[in-house]
Amino acid sequence: MRPGVWLRAARPKFLPQGVLPVVLGTVAAYRAESVFDPGAFGLAFLGAGLVQVGLTVLNDALDYRAGTDRSSTDGKNPYSGGSGVFVDGLLTPEEALRGVAVAYGVAASIGIYLAWLKGVELLVIGLIGVAISVTYSSPPFRLAYRGMGEVAMLVGYGPVITAGSYFVQTSSVTLESLLIGLVPGGLMLCMIVLNEVPDREEDLAAGKMNLVARVGREAGVNIFGALVFALYAGLAAASVTGVFPRSAALAVVAAPLPAGAFFVARRRIGEEGFEDANRMMVGAYSATVLLMCAGYLLG
Repeated sequence: MRPGVWLRAARPKFLPQGVLPVVLGTVAAYRAESVFDPGAFGLAFLGAGLVQVGLTVLNDALDYRAGTDRSSTDGKNPYSGGSGVFVDGLLTPEEALRGVAVAYGVAASIGIYLAWLKGVELLVIGLIGVAISVTYSSPPFRLAYRGMGEVAMLVGYGPVITAGSYFVQTSSVTLESLLIGLVPGGLMLCMIVLNEVPDREEDLAAGKMNLVARVGREAGVNIFGALVFALYAGLAAASVTGVFPRSAALAVVAAPLPAGAFFVARRRIGEEGFEDANRMMVGAYSATVLLMCAGYLLG
């Protein structure tokens, strides 16, 4: 048992992307129906965290097997290209996959218990999430290799989690519980596109034909900028028009962070220091979702 190695493989810097949508869905449920089941929330939070860790390690192991993410970890961008535990010989893909099975198994047990507690419909939501998680890198589907991974992350890290966590509290799903998921899902989409930029050559060599592999680095950064603009403009519009509470517009305060990431990325395409853009986008994700949660509580 090597806790430090497993912690590195789990890449905890990306854990917020798995669990903060649970917080957002729970807050939306509380605002809509004044309900909060702390035990169910804790289990949903833990289950989502385990799926996030499982997907991270699974994707890393399968990418390594496919021939990508094999470059030296010396001077490597810490936000892209995998954790490096396989390249450095600290863990084998087979060991990693056994760990993934444990994480998914515990998460599935939690999901089954919550479905028994709250309603079997939760199993449908959970199965959609698991299907997206597994097919993202696993053959024969390999969505990330076929240009469909970005959309999969938008859905899987957005509406699936927010609707599921809303259901855990209310035993129902509403249109709003799905729509709010487009914010964390859209942020995840932006993050994935930005992370693909420094990995483009290695992804191309391994046949991983994601968005940036297809369109090129410069076009990828421009698409990232357009997605950021669309996301925050849509969030502001939804708040003003009453789709979300007006106070949800508080999340737009975080917009300078991804905007800054765009300008840094534009200046440093193919150069050292690109990870600063990745770091800013990771911070933008957490700041935006937490501010949106605060806006829901204030509204």
